[in-house]
Amino acid sequence: MLDRSELASRGRTYIEVGVSEPQRAVELRRSKATWPSYFSMLNLAIGIGGLLLLSFIAAFVFGREYSEGTAKNMPALPVGRHWFVLAKLVVAAVWWFLLVATVFVEAILVGAALSLPEFSPGLLAESVRNTFTSAGVVATILQVTFSDNCQ
Repeated sequence: MLDRSELASRGRTYIEVGVSEPQRAVELRRSKATWPSYFSMLNLAIGIGGLLLLSFIAAFVFGREYSEGTAKNMPALPVGRHWFVLAKLVVAAVWWFLLVATVFVEAILVGAALSLPEFSPGLLAESVRNTFTSAGVVATILQVTFSDNCQ
């Protein structure tokens, strides 16, 4: 086990566990602010936060026909209900991908303003692919959930 003086000499932060041994500590690693770690955190934020945000977008798109009173007119139209659902899912997906693109561009501008090290065009291409893949997975999960409930 490392004691406080050894951790301090290495420049590490520690947390006292103190259950049975007060000298036991858990070493916390400091992560450096670099483009790879920044893009990784951005990807996680879009993946995790996207489920919540895309749920609100889909609820808004689907809920408007009831809040505006147009749901009662839909059965009178000569179009199947599945086409309405498909159109609303497409609108929600386009809206979601536009938001992801906006957030990604803003994140690149913030990262450039912070002068983060270790940037490369290959890293940017990989991050674009990873971010939009995770956004696509989020959109697919939510749209499958909505389409299963609409049948």
